[in-house]
Amino acid sequence: MAVRLHTHRPSRELIEVPVQPGASKNSIELTETDRVRIYTTASAESGNANRALIQILAKSLGVPGSSVEIVRGISSRNKQIRINDMPASIAIDYLRLHD
Repeated sequence: MAVRLHTHRPSRELIEVPVQPGASKNSIELTETDRVRIYTTASAESGNANRALIQILAKSLGVPGSSVEIVRGISSRNKQIRINDMPASIAIDYLRLHD
């Protein structure tokens, strides 16, 4: 699944991110075509994978966890994420540079 940017208002872009719970390690996969996939050791039960996703992205982007918001897909493996106060294109560039 490719990253798609949906601009609702300035600086309100969403990043589509598939999440793989129960992985062997926490990691972010980013391809040359800006496809993002998050792997987490957390289970999908009781929102554990969602909390882990927020922590993984926040740590990788150097932002507080409160800046990472799951906008859609709370109960799905395919999420739409918003990084508050950071355009999606900047977040992708930052992940690419710190991969």
